[in-house]
Amino acid sequence: RCSPPLACSPSFQDGEIPINKILVPQDEVSKQVFDCVSQDLAIQDILFALNEALDNGAIDFQAFMKEVRKQARDQFFVRALLRKVKLHIAEQQRLQSLPQPR
Repeated sequence: RCSPPLACSPSFQDGEIPINKILVPQDEVSKQVFDCVSQDLAIQDILFALNEALDNGAIDFQAFMKEVRKQARDQFFVRALLRKVKLHIAEQQRLQSLPQPR
């Protein structure tokens, strides 16, 4: 008998973890946070790969700077949106904690 229900699925038996089945946002705001964090981490990976490519001589400095500027701009907007969503969540939690009028 399998303990967690997903442990019995064929993909777990093959050693593959279906991450999209484990991390499921509960509402639209949670999905937005999840998407923003995913995009931010993906941009971090791109910036790391660009740095490695520059160090290895795979790209020239002009191409490196052009792509870094583009990625940094995208990351700025993703982080700004994430901050805005977090502020919205905090405000919703604050409003829920207030005593309800009778």
